Amino acid sequence: MSLVRRQNIYLCAVINATFRKQNNQIGWGVFLISTIVYIKCIEPTASFWDCGEYIACSYGLESGHPPGAPTFLLIAKFFSLFSFGHKELVAPLINSMSALASAFTILFLYWSITHIGRRIYLKTEADMNSDKKWMILLAGVIGALSYAFTDSFWFSAEEGEVYALSSLFTAVVFWAMLKWEDQADEPHSGRWIVLIAFLIGLSIGVHLLNLLAIPALVLIFYFRKAEKVVLWKFFVVLFSGVLLLGFVQGVLIPGVVSLAGKTELLFVNKFHMGFNSGTIAYFSIVILFLGAGIFISQWRKWPVINTVFLSLTVLLIGYSTFFVLVIRAQAGTPINEDCPSNAISMLSYLNREQYGDWPLLYGPYYNTPLDTATPYTDGEPIYVKDTISKRYIVSYSRKETESHYDSRGCTFFPRMYSSGHADAYKNWVTITGNPVQFSQPHGKMITEYIPTFNENLQFFTTYQCGWMYARYFAWNFIGKQNDHLGYGNDAEGNWLSGLPILDNIRLGDQSLLPKIEKNNKGRNRYFAIPLFLGICGFFWLLKFSRRYSLVVLLLFLGTGLAIVIYLNQTPWQPRERDYAYVGSFYAFCIWLGFGVMQIWIWMKKLLTGKNILIATTALSALSPVILFAQNLNDHDRSGRTVANDVAVNFLESCDKNAILFTYADNDTFPLWYAQEVLGIRRDVRIVCLSLLRSDWYIDQMKTKNYESDPLPISMTHWQYREGTRDYLNILAESLDTMDLNTVVKNFSSEKFSDKFVTTDNDTLNYIASPYLMLPVNQDAVYGKDNFYHVDHKDADDTIYFNLRGNYILKDQMIILDILANNNWKRPINFAVNMPVTSYAGLDQYLSLQGMTYKLTPVKNKREDESLLTRPMVNADKSYDIIMHTFRYGGLSNPSVLADETVQRMFSDPVRISCALTSTYLAENGQAKKAFDIIQKCVTEIPASQVAPDNY
Repeated sequence: MSLVRRQNIYLCAVINATFRKQNNQIGWGVFLISTIVYIKCIEPTASFWDCGEYIACSYGLESGHPPGAPTFLLIAKFFSLFSFGHKELVAPLINSMSALASAFTILFLYWSITHIGRRIYLKTEADMNSDKKWMILLAGVIGALSYAFTDSFWFSAEEGEVYALSSLFTAVVFWAMLKWEDQADEPHSGRWIVLIAFLIGLSIGVHLLNLLAIPALVLIFYFRKAEKVVLWKFFVVLFSGVLLLGFVQGVLIPGVVSLAGKTELLFVNKFHMGFNSGTIAYFSIVILFLGAGIFISQWRKWPVINTVFLSLTVLLIGYSTFFVLVIRAQAGTPINEDCPSNAISMLSYLNREQYGDWPLLYGPYYNTPLDTATPYTDGEPIYVKDTISKRYIVSYSRKETESHYDSRGCTFFPRMYSSGHADAYKNWVTITGNPVQFSQPHGKMITEYIPTFNENLQFFTTYQCGWMYARYFAWNFIGKQNDHLGYGNDAEGNWLSGLPILDNIRLGDQSLLPKIEKNNKGRNRYFAIPLFLGICGFFWLLKFSRRYSLVVLLLFLGTGLAIVIYLNQTPWQPRERDYAYVGSFYAFCIWLGFGVMQIWIWMKKLLTGKNILIATTALSALSPVILFAQNLNDHDRSGRTVANDVAVNFLESCDKNAILFTYADNDTFPLWYAQEVLGIRRDVRIVCLSLLRSDWYIDQMKTKNYESDPLPISMTHWQYREGTRDYLNILAESLDTMDLNTVVKNFSSEKFSDKFVTTDNDTLNYIASPYLMLPVNQDAVYGKDNFYHVDHKDADDTIYFNLRGNYILKDQMIILDILANNNWKRPINFAVNMPVTSYAGLDQYLSLQGMTYKLTPVKNKREDESLLTRPMVNADKSYDIIMHTFRYGGLSNPSVLADETVQRMFSDPVRISCALTSTYLAENGQAKKAFDIIQKCVTEIPASQVAPDNY
């Protein structure tokens, strides 16, 4: 090699090293900025929705809702250890984990942008010494910081949820593939592929969103290896990437556990060996197979096969974090959802079977009836462990209906499929449909207007693509109207640019808005600046590198449109779902970063010298600056303790050893956090009604939990197991009032005489009358442990109540069982913000106590009033709780964020409790106490934070 060539190589190496040093320094600077902002803004306690559950499960290494997120739990548990026994620090530490994960995501986004820019634009020594280098570095800064301050990504960075960590895995995997691209010709470049496989395996234990990057990774591999892109090969590779994604998600993830379950059944039921013997044997064979593959491929010098075996091995090692859930489920932790204690139950857990399924490529419309000839067949049998026979026995077989709908009402790519959302579909699409006659049992014919395929596609484009994706995209890059939950009207949850010429046409004259809406902290106007930069970057990248354009486009579509298709969402979602699409917004910010390059090109035509660099920097910086400035006030959660305080209020509204019925996520998960982490009121047994329809949950309610005794449930597991007594018909054979104890004995009976025969020849238990009575245990009510605080003259000897509707579900059945067997020995409370149908018809005997309705043996004299408007009130107890026990989330401080969920949770349980208690006190001559409560309420929950019209 000539001396000149050696000098050139050395010089290039020095220049590249200089660029790497500057690139790393600036990248860590971007990381530091993001970290400081996120840490400052984190919520100091648990947030609403799943956060309370995740923090509680991380702290105790317990099994949360499927599919469990064990990798998240382990990492969060590590962070919680730094609390050093100070339990109040657990939540902020786990929230800090999300903040750090998000900051690292920004770092890897920056490095990904500069990597792509360097490979496209910096090819010579002259390029490295020119303004091109600084423009590439600036592109990384603008793209990364813009993403850092986008609405959806910033939201996830502030709380202990899986989405921040999931985003980090996506960012690292994409960056690692770009690093492989740099070293693809080196002997050990395969190590990057192995690393990616390991990270993908770990990410399965966080969230499956990371897998959607796989097709883009395959495309990078093809472009790096192909000297010339051939169209047909490109599509083959693209299809292969989709197949690989499908293999990992649809075959490998469930297949490993499915085979383990089948082997377990074989060893236990056929070979008569002990429990878990089949699982041990199965994984021993898997380990031997993978080990042999690695050894032989290494010995025979087959590098490709060796890399495949290594990748599969480390992927399964990462995936093995799910063993944590099995181990902890066997330990019987207090939170043990779905109880995935063995390979058989783990498969159901991974497949999220408790949430049901939905059609994707073929299925029925919402009004398609079942085929009367074969309405259903028995599906896969459900096995449960029987400790007596020491075998797995069949609990029941699920009824399969998916392939048994009348084919005339089925379609390719069904979007309007849910029978429970028929009216909601019609709010989005004008459905005329085609009339189709269907036969019913006993020869009856009905006519259904089946939607046309065009109407089906219209719903897909208008609602699923438009409202549930494009709107979220606009929130992040154009602007946001407010933080209200949007259902499709012009006043709530729309996107907003801040440009009157665009906004007034769509949403009406914005200058006429009331002051409270103009001051809504979620009203963020970016004037479409980030969108403009992103579009500029898209065309710049398309011009200078079609290969990278296709890679980023595939990542954008795979984490955006592909999720829209897969989720197949119905209207009336209980919360906004923008967090699911942050991977797509990540990809768009790669384009946004390269928008800097296009601005620079334009500035070179208008300016000269240093003015070009200054103008480009100033114009490009508008994107992250305006995003930060507009989004700060509705993403700064510091000082807010609302979810924790609501949980404490619920618990402290109960008497000692009470049974507290809750309904859903936001009145359950924060309470789990309060009990599991903070140790508050562990004597109260929380019973979530949405889970009480599951046999595993009822089993857990029959065990002692901390200081809370088992619930008095008389029915055995086999009487309420899944598929058995999922509902009870109320036949009203008699209009007589029946004793509740007799009713419970009848519907839990296995005698043929206590059942009725359906038209399908099934024998089912039932309730013979909706009119029920329950005797009052005088010793419990008036004894020394009296917690009812009632006089003999006010109380009834027997309470009478009516069941609503023609049937009750399993949760209501268990409530009746508890009522019959509790015998008034433990207080029974219901959260105040539940649907009225959840109170088992006990409305007239429920008395407001704090934020709960407590069952009492006193009947409400206002029989013409509904429970939710004028219930009885335990005035003295409620006054004391509201004035001296209630916590108010720090909302008296105007800088504390009160978003849509906070507004709803304070409007419903807290303000309702204050309003009803003060009204009762005023009506009963205690005006001073009523005024005290009103003053307390308006001081702690000012109208500027929670608008009165929300109540």
